[in-house]
Amino acid sequence: MVLPDGIIWIPNGAIKQEKRLSGGSYGETHTCFVRGSPFFDKCILYCVKQYKAHSQTIVTTERDREILASRVRHLGVVEAIGVSIDSPPVALFPYWNGGSFQSFSLLIEKEKRNSFLSAGEIRRIEIFRKNFSLICSALWTTLEAVHSADILHCDLHIGNIFFHFEGDKVYVGLGDWGMAQTVEMAYSALGHKWHKKDTDQFGHIAPELKAPKPIVDQPYTKATNVYALGFVIRHMLSRNALITQSIDYAQLQALKNSIAWSL
Repeated sequence: MVLPDGIIWIPNGAIKQEKRLSGGSYGETHTCFVRGSPFFDKCILYCVKQYKAHSQTIVTTERDREILASRVRHLGVVEAIGVSIDSPPVALFPYWNGGSFQSFSLLIEKEKRNSFLSAGEIRRIEIFRKNFSLICSALWTTLEAVHSADILHCDLHIGNIFFHFEGDKVYVGLGDWGMAQTVEMAYSALGHKWHKKDTDQFGHIAPELKAPKPIVDQPYTKATNVYALGFVIRHMLSRNALITQSIDYAQLQALKNSIAWSL
């Protein structure tokens, strides 16, 4: 996989627009952030894919790239063409709390995946008990760094947090940024993804996302991310799922008048 310098690709993006290209391939849009200084900027990254029988090898023609580049420029966003070698990608970590940015953000080889442990995996082994304070500190500083750029992950749970250990140092990776928003977007009508009319939809949201604010259709905030992180830590300690049942939206209406939304 080759990405332009400075591009962080967010796999499994929530945006589902497609543009048909030659040879049966198509362009797929993904939400991503470009690493700037001092903040990240929102843009759209186009991914070109072509599927063959018994293979997911990507074939991208020069004409395909020209079409996508033109489309990206037309949208007024950063020009970038990303090509995925898997569907979905194996291990793309958009943000790490330390170490070389390039080495950690572009780790996609399957054989390297074994050196990473998800929060769900790490809670089952002794290394978590021995390094509890270090791991929790790394989790918090990672989220704090993302928040300092006014970015909300919006999908923090044990399947989207990864750890890599080098001696007595731990690196935390946050994956799956498909629902990520900037703080400004979260307060806008366009960027607000939590408007739910169908009560059954709550049964399909990850337990860690069932924080009071998204449940009652309030804008996502940094506090909601912290709430989710607390669920992750408790989940890792308890070694069992905290919430598995569906939630009836009607039963939560009273929360609108009882929760301090300023948190």
